Amino acid sequence: MYFDDSNDLKVLHIRRYRNVVNARVYSRRRESWRMINSLNVTNFASTYYSWSPGIYSGKNIYFMVSNYWFPPGERHIVAFDVLSETFSTLPFPEVLEVNPWQGHFLSIAMKLHVIVVRRSDKLFVDLFKFEDEAWIKVFSFNTPHIVDYLERRRRTNIIQDNKWLITSIWGDIVEVDLCNESFKYLEHVDDYTGPKGALFIETTMSPIV
Repeated sequence: MYFDDSNDLKVLHIRRYRNVVNARVYSRRRESWRMINSLNVTNFASTYYSWSPGIYSGKNIYFMVSNYWFPPGERHIVAFDVLSETFSTLPFPEVLEVNPWQGHFLSIAMKLHVIVVRRSDKLFVDLFKFEDEAWIKVFSFNTPHIVDYLERRRRTNIIQDNKWLITSIWGDIVEVDLCNESFKYLEHVDDYTGPKGALFIETTMSPIV
């Protein structure tokens, strides 16, 4: 769901059927559905590809479209412009050409970000921002490690004691240490899908007297 430039609440519905991607938009104001031009890449409709949940950031909805069946695998970022109602694709940060890796979308201050978790001789976790048609590395997080099941159950928040939990497509949960700079940066998160659904930082507010 998203709001267009006329403040109309709309719903984007993407359907994959027989190797064809169809897209349509519902308008709450008009109370009707209509078809729109979808991606001219029929392979994305194949069952070999998986689509991530969409994330809304800066008048675009972004999806990761991945194919892990055939090494080294394909990864695409698909963008839907909510104003022009058109689809396009974006490049990945260069580090994502290294396998294996996984990524998560965030919207921070209405700009698209991606967390990259990759393995080589050790575990690396980086945060990139998409700005001016290019990816910029914002942070390399400190001391990333995989959290075991028992330790994970003791956690009550995604962010706790300056440590952040990140979901892994490998079935792992990765924990990173946050410095003051990265902690303040994450306070401006608009949208994120994490281990418990959303990224939030707990605050205590005094009642208005």
